[in-house]
Amino acid sequence: DVCSSDLTNVHALKIQQLDIRRFLPGMEHYFVQFSPRLRSIELCEPVCSTPQQLSCFLSLFPKLDDVNIQCFTVPDLPASDVDLVPFSVPSFRGGLTFHYSRAIETWTSLVAACGGLRFSSMDLREVPGCAPILFGACAETIETLRIYASDDG
Repeated sequence: DVCSSDLTNVHALKIQQLDIRRFLPGMEHYFVQFSPRLRSIELCEPVCSTPQQLSCFLSLFPKLDDVNIQCFTVPDLPASDVDLVPFSVPSFRGGLTFHYSRAIETWTSLVAACGGLRFSSMDLREVPGCAPILFGACAETIETLRIYASDDG
């Protein structure tokens, strides 16, 4: 049960195929126990109706430093009518791993909500359009950058 209040000392969390839409509205209720200590999150194939839902989900964790998102797509389904407001401004001072996504709006939403991003390292693979936004947001803090050339030439 994800709602168990016994999980209050979790620092790293990996979730496979998280369907954020299933937790709306009231997403914070399901994940509040992780909020005080979570520093690293890995989301493999997360599903949302809008990129803003992912941004709002990440904002649940104010101490979040490291973010690893693999294969994020936004389905062509009607978006939820829920008005999403970020819950906090995560620190985002660690590393960002972002592979196989075209959801530019996720990052523009996070940059706007957080007043910028502060990742010190980035590992980007097949994220067309997102790289310029991420570079601009982290220009003053980035120390390590890995970009993989496209396999299709």
